[in-house]
Amino acid sequence: MTETILNFVDNSTLSTVKRCALHAHYRYEMHWTPEDRPIYFDFGSAWHSSENALWIAVCHQHVDQANALSIAYDAFLVKWAELGRDPNPSQTILEEWTPRTPGIAKEMLKNYIAQRYDWLRYKVELLAVEQPFVVPLDPNDHTIFYTGRLDKVIREGGFVKVPEHKTTTDYRVAGDHFSQQFIDSFDPNSQVEGYNHAAKVIYGEEAQGVFIDAALVHKKEHASFRMIPAYASKDRLEQWRQETLFWAQQWLQFKRVGFFPRNTNGCVDQYHKRCAYSNTCRQYGQAIYDLDPPRGMKVEKWEPYDLNVLRKAAEEVLKHG
Repeated sequence: MTETILNFVDNSTLSTVKRCALHAHYRYEMHWTPEDRPIYFDFGSAWHSSENALWIAVCHQHVDQANALSIAYDAFLVKWAELGRDPNPSQTILEEWTPRTPGIAKEMLKNYIAQRYDWLRYKVELLAVEQPFVVPLDPNDHTIFYTGRLDKVIREGGFVKVPEHKTTTDYRVAGDHFSQQFIDSFDPNSQVEGYNHAAKVIYGEEAQGVFIDAALVHKKEHASFRMIPAYASKDRLEQWRQETLFWAQQWLQFKRVGFFPRNTNGCVDQYHKRCAYSNTCRQYGQAIYDLDPPRGMKVEKWEPYDLNVLRKAAEEVLKHG
């Protein structure tokens, strides 16, 4: 009996395929990534870690505000160090990082706790933190699965909701200082719609959907936070499912034939920043699999989920229909 080959796709991979399949090939097949990781990535990762620790401490352990701040900031610093960042950098480096610094993160956490503590402590039931999921994309093809991880799952007001933590430096003077461009970026948004779909599959009608737990990162303004509803209708989620299945099938076909078409309109983005793989693309084109990474690149596999765990989860999904 031939073993069924299960294929797993995620938002990061498919979003890259949409921009440029060759870019996706370099990152997700060759596992090449720039040696220098941007500060916004590390700050966002550390902020997520601090929020995980904070929510567990308040919702499950019922700690007071002072201890909550200590626990959350310690978690930020631990992740910061894991990522190779100095918690006490020189003034020059500090200026390069600003506003994404540990000191500003601590001020943000202090204000976040002041604003959200009572809500977390008394109104939220925390059901899950960093919950992985595996959901089928095609009812007629049980070999393609969409995977991801929900930042939080909570029950509030009789509904299951999925908070997604996001940070931004996109500042405006008026109101709560979040730019309309940032707010609008979540509707429509393929990642958010995918998480809405997963929540509906896992929790059924009880699931209301995703909201963005947004935090502004700014040199002087440290108390701007906003919950942005990002729910999606049944019709919208069906549209997302069909589109995602289409792109998943495209990606799998590219891998089968070993050809990854470029999108030369995406070599320079809207901010006039050149693609990290532009030199690699010009030098290698369709990369050979046994090449060493080019200068300025390193090998770092994209493995946010354990493949064996994904297979077992997919088999459970198939077993229970």
